[in-house]
Amino acid sequence: MIVSDPSWPVPIPEYDWTPSQRAFMRAEQVGYIRQRQQLRLASWTDRQKQTREWICFADIADWCARSPGGIGRDENLRAQAMANLLQSISTGEFNRQGRLCVAYVPPWQLVCPDPIRFRLPSARPHPAALTCCWAPQKLWARWFAVRADIPQPPWVTVHEEPPAARRGRGSGVDRAFRRWVATRDKPPTSRECDAWAKDNNYSTGIVRQLRTPTPRGRPRKNAPL
Repeated sequence: MIVSDPSWPVPIPEYDWTPSQRAFMRAEQVGYIRQRQQLRLASWTDRQKQTREWICFADIADWCARSPGGIGRDENLRAQAMANLLQSISTGEFNRQGRLCVAYVPPWQLVCPDPIRFRLPSARPHPAALTCCWAPQKLWARWFAVRADIPQPPWVTVHEEPPAARRGRGSGVDRAFRRWVATRDKPPTSRECDAWAKDNNYSTGIVRQLRTPTPRGRPRKNAPL
């Protein structure tokens, strides 16, 4: 049962809006989009400061500007570090597969309804824009690897991932699985197979496929036994 209250405001259809009402609603929509994008950017920045998957150029410059054995920062060293980073971008040290892999996250947010996809527009950015640029941690580890005179920060660490195993029977996973099964008195259960796969850095899906025998072929109709 719907109770109608005459004191409630009646919504006006959009085709009956006045120009001032249209301008007001457009401004409200733009403000909502801007606020949502700013929240997404702030959430992404906070997550990267914790996970360090992407590292800001300003953090690297601050690390290079620290004084040995102290917590002070030298502004001359910071400016020199920014100049070196700009040169590294122009020489392609932050390229991945022939493409510049640097994200530009400005403090202010453009108003656009599309998803946020920021990328450094050119290989020669303005020095002031470098403080808002981010690069993946693997590229930073490569950048420090060729500079022995600059100590690498403890939060720039790259964990080596195990090589992906080939799928299918006859691969390394199949041989290791068969050797493990041959050492057992009875066939392993699915839970034991999952535990073995996790201990040896194998995919549980591949091990489950190896555990289930596949038929060699379907016998022909009326074939002699």
